[in-house]
Amino acid sequence: MSFFSLRFISPSDAPSSYTRTSPSVRAMSSGPVIVVDGAAVDGMHPASPSDWLKTLPQLGAYTTGRTRGGATKMAQWSSHVARLRSSLAALTGTTFGSDGEVAALIEPTVRKTLAECAARNVAGPTDDGTSTQPSVQSTNNTQIHLRAPTNRPRHTRPVNADDPDRGEVMLVVAVCTSTPGAWTTHAHATPLPAMDREPTTVLVAAPASIRGPNPNAKDVAWPTARAEYDELKRQMNPEGIGEVILTPDGGDTLLEGLTTNLFVVRTRLDMPYHGVADCVSSLEVVTPPRGDVLPGVAREAVIAACAAEGLPVKEEPVLASEEDLWAEVFLTNAVRLTRPVREVRWANAEGGGSGPDARESRLVPDAWGSISNRLYRRILASLDDDLGP
Repeated sequence: MSFFSLRFISPSDAPSSYTRTSPSVRAMSSGPVIVVDGAAVDGMHPASPSDWLKTLPQLGAYTTGRTRGGATKMAQWSSHVARLRSSLAALTGTTFGSDGEVAALIEPTVRKTLAECAARNVAGPTDDGTSTQPSVQSTNNTQIHLRAPTNRPRHTRPVNADDPDRGEVMLVVAVCTSTPGAWTTHAHATPLPAMDREPTTVLVAAPASIRGPNPNAKDVAWPTARAEYDELKRQMNPEGIGEVILTPDGGDTLLEGLTTNLFVVRTRLDMPYHGVADCVSSLEVVTPPRGDVLPGVAREAVIAACAAEGLPVKEEPVLASEEDLWAEVFLTNAVRLTRPVREVRWANAEGGGSGPDARESRLVPDAWGSISNRLYRRILASLDDDLGP
């Protein structure tokens, strides 16, 4: 997944993947907002959340989400808090008495981050997918990004009264420790990525073993562990690869993506297959069991949305041997919510997507995702139901 990143042009001696937040132009910056223990941090910071996470203490948990109300609240708040709590317990052995304890721990950092986003005018598209990409003005070695006025319709729900057309941000919150019980809280905020609804292609290539002993925890060390496959995805992006899928058995079983959960809309096993199923009653949604993957916030939202749509969900292995039954394939995470898949490819022994050792690729019948787009709209409409802090 590529991130929509608006950044300062670094001086010649600075790494190109870092952005500088200068106090003198800070109020007009669209670079990453960094906050540690409730205090904003100026200086050089990686623009990419994955690269930023690699700079943190590598014992801890994180969660990634999107804001609502013109970047005044974090959507799916209680779900993010609950996942931080369970992840910290799995990774550090620390048991918090309640989700409220974790919420109280991260609230000062999250509140300060949202306030800094407002002060620096950091904003991406609105939640309706309308782009609010800024115009650019250059001064010496710095690019200052200003949001251009638009005539887009306003949100259908209450938003920031001070700026009702303000867009949203992507927010990463991490809780780390060097000694269990001595916590530091960190946040990284950038403009919400543009929501590209065009179907993507996935490559089944990464061994599930890279997840380590706690695959159900959102581990701060995960970006470091998956770095080889992030690079593979970057190299194959010109071929349309938008995600790399993990597999425990060389491609027979599909688990999840590097930053996504995986869903398949399948013709029910008790019905004959006649191409793309033409009625909901002949379909079921399949996703790998919770114990085998990271139970993402969007994954849980999709399962709830399926129930509301009357779609049965089965938590069972997604098998390549059943590909003839696939009507749709889609990915989920808390930022994009859902994204349809047009093609599934399997890597050869060298890790690429073609060659004599590769399984034949699979074109998905309903590449534009009739079901996944319905679920997307339902989840998007529900984001205001759980806001915080």
